[in-house]
Amino acid sequence: MNFAHSYLNTDGLCHPIFFSKTYKVQTYDRDEISTRLESLPIFASLDKATLEKVAQAAKIAHYGLHERIVRQGEPDAGFYILHRGGVALTVKDHTGAEHELARLIPGEFFGETALLRGEFSAVSVTTTTDSEVFIIGHELMTQLIGKDPRFALEMDTFIQQRKKDIAAILKADTDQPRNGSMPAASKVISK
Repeated sequence: MNFAHSYLNTDGLCHPIFFSKTYKVQTYDRDEISTRLESLPIFASLDKATLEKVAQAAKIAHYGLHERIVRQGEPDAGFYILHRGGVALTVKDHTGAEHELARLIPGEFFGETALLRGEFSAVSVTTTTDSEVFIIGHELMTQLIGKDPRFALEMDTFIQQRKKDIAAILKADTDQPRNGSMPAASKVISK
């Protein structure tokens, strides 16, 4: 299920719109987005003025239940912060079986490969309920990393941990006994 997304941005207000069976408009004041960003530990090293700049540039998107936001092997559209709802991060192994890596709740994020030029998403991200995300573009995230070494270190630490988590799931899959038992680190959700 795909929704048509559009954004009306006037007078400091962003009006994300999606169409499905019903028409929905949600309006956010940029101060509300800035406040949300301030509450997230990953942005703790950034000053208020910088967070306001990020809030001004952020796009807002709505996704319906079971909608694919990011597809493994494709470029990320940006750095996503889950504002409402929930998503599942999955990774496909060498056989095409899809393994759940994590379930995210509001305040958590994904799309970190948007920060790594030339890399495609290592995971797929699918909503587990109707969800809203803030999307911060690649260029702005790169500027933030260049401007603030602590932020750069936080992001690098997160990216390295995510890569280890993915590698552990894929290794567990290759180590999996072929008698039908499942590795503890992974749950196959489709093949």
